[in-house]
Amino acid sequence: INVFEAAIAHAKRLQSDGRPVVFAAWSVGSADRLINVMADHGLTDLALVHSLDAAKKTDFTVVEIPLESGFETPDVALISEADILGDRLAGPRRKRKTANFISDAAALNPGDLIVHIDHGVGRYVGLKTLDLTGAPHDCLHLEYAGGDTIFLPVEN
Repeated sequence: INVFEAAIAHAKRLQSDGRPVVFAAWSVGSADRLINVMADHGLTDLALVHSLDAAKKTDFTVVEIPLESGFETPDVALISEADILGDRLAGPRRKRKTANFISDAAALNPGDLIVHIDHGVGRYVGLKTLDLTGAPHDCLHLEYAGGDTIFLPVEN
């Protein structure tokens, strides 16, 4: 039996008890893939919702929640992507060399827009040396909407 067909059969058994079944996907992209693959195997009424509360209102849904494993409560059954596909394999992430980043930072001009993975889009003000923990560190001075400012050490 196919792993997706087995997951669908399990989900239908859980739903027959009256509980909504929620498939948890790691990302929106993996949610879309899961919806398409499940539809190819006969579960055609899956939809992506954006909250667990919304998911509880329909028999079968997909929600973006990065969970390692699913669970069941009297109110809902949640099946994770890892429950279906096994452990999530992540390739080694390449770390940028500090030397390359510093040369990239040197190419910045005041007023350039910067995208920070945690803080979003900001404006580059300039390079500033700050004394942090008793040692000087070159930092990017970034300004965000509302006047918020961060100083990002170039080694980060």
